[in-house]
Amino acid sequence: MNSPIATLYDQITNHFAQGAMAMRLNDAIKSGALNPGIRIDVLNEPIKTPYADPATREIVLQENFLAFLWAICYCFNAFNRMAFEQSLDHATISLSRSSEAPVINQLFDWAVGLGMAHEDWPPGLPTPGSKDQWSEETDALFLFAIRFTGAWYFH
Repeated sequence: MNSPIATLYDQITNHFAQGAMAMRLNDAIKSGALNPGIRIDVLNEPIKTPYADPATREIVLQENFLAFLWAICYCFNAFNRMAFEQSLDHATISLSRSSEAPVINQLFDWAVGLGMAHEDWPPGLPTPGSKDQWSEETDALFLFAIRFTGAWYFH
């Protein structure tokens, strides 16, 4: 578990245990459909979406999927914030004006590439828990996206 996404594992688990999601999970656990807990698979292979393992009855989240989701959330958040900030000063928005755009594009390209093959998180790119201007907000957006993703399995 050397991926920077590992810094959010406890928060991911906590998000599954809140509100309506917790009630649905508890019902599934009581009925025997699920075992308590979430398994994080650290596999060096392309992205796999979350699933419930029929053999172990655990919710399985793949580390590559989590990294992909966080990176996409970061890119969306960063480009959205940059566009908004530019719209205050310019009639036309050009994200290429930003010195951060190349790094965000590199993160996006890496994330999309995870759909084809595993690749370690490139050094120098934003990561969960980092202290740049968008990471903390992205962490919260990512956790919301994880909860939303999980809700599809228990509706």
